Amino acid sequence: MHSPDVSQPNLDTFNEFSNSYAELMLRVMQQNIEQIQLMQAKFAESVRQMLPKETTANPDESTQNPAQEIESLKAQVEELNRRLAALENKTKSGRWNKTGSGHFKIS
Repeated sequence: MHSPDVSQPNLDTFNEFSNSYAELMLRVMQQNIEQIQLMQAKFAESVRQMLPKETTANPDESTQNPAQEIESLKAQVEELNRRLAALENKTKSGRWNKTGSGHFKIS
C-alpha cells in the first residue's frame, strides 16, 4: 500500500500562512511607526505653542551671549531686592504697624 504524501500540501499551506503573517506584521509595524511619528509631531507642536513667543521667534538670540543674559538677570534680581526692601521699610515705618497676631493698629 502506498501512503499519500500529505506533507507537501501542508508545507505549502504553512508557507502561505507564514508569508501572509509576515506581510500583516510588516503593515502593523508601519502603521505603528506612522502613528508614533504623528504623535511626536503633535507633541512638538504643543510644546512649541506653550513656549513664550520670544523663545520660539528666534531661539539663537538668547543663547548668543550667556554672560549678558546672566548680567541682565542679576540686574533684575537686584532691582527686585531694592523694591522689596523699600516695601519692607515702608510697612515698618508706615502708619499701620502690626501689633500681634493678625491685628493692626494706627500709630
